[in-house]
Amino acid sequence: MTTINIPMKKLIICAVMITAGYTLQSCTATRSATGSTGATPGYGSASNISAGRNGEGVPSPAIRQEPIPGNATMNSAGSADSLSNKVDAAKNKVAQFINEAYLSSYTEVESSKIALQNAKNTYVKTFASLVVENQVKADAGLKALAAAKNITLDSAATNKNRDEKVKQLTTVTGEELETVYIQIMTRDYEQAIALYEDGERSKDPEVKAYAKANLPMLKSHFKIVSSLNKQ
Repeated sequence: MTTINIPMKKLIICAVMITAGYTLQSCTATRSATGSTGATPGYGSASNISAGRNGEGVPSPAIRQEPIPGNATMNSAGSADSLSNKVDAAKNKVAQFINEAYLSSYTEVESSKIALQNAKNTYVKTFASLVVENQVKADAGLKALAAAKNITLDSAATNKNRDEKVKQLTTVTGEELETVYIQIMTRDYEQAIALYEDGERSKDPEVKAYAKANLPMLKSHFKIVSSLNKQ
């Protein structure tokens, strides 16, 4: 076998040292890329994983997220609660309209009965008679609507309203009574018209129909009482 001369030995040693140095440098670079955790090359560094890439820099396939058990039930329950709240709110709004309409009509009828008995002015008495006749008819429809909606009319509120407004007419006579009556009716019809206009926009078809049917009567009464106020 041919003997390797010294220059060749030196060349081989140098080659081995260079190869070892390159390998060491490559390992150091790999550890730097994978971080101090020593992530295995090919499975991706922390930065690659957070970027959705594998160790080769290639985008990783999307990970399918399985639904969490119970989520469907929770969502269903939440939807049911939301729907229930909306239904309750709608019912409360209908009940509010019916009770406020009844309260307004009660004041108008009771005030007009007193004016009809005690007023001296013919026009005032004629208007009071018209109010009683028309509002009693409207009340029949309102009570039927309340019964259909299973709503109890608030008698306590009507009694309180009578004490606050109607009672004023029992303490005055003559022209003063007529003046107070006209003032009460003017304010009450202004509020009633606003209430019924809101009722016309109701999402409840029966409330909407009732408000639409009776609003012209309220506006007519308001027009008459406004003319009496100018006399």
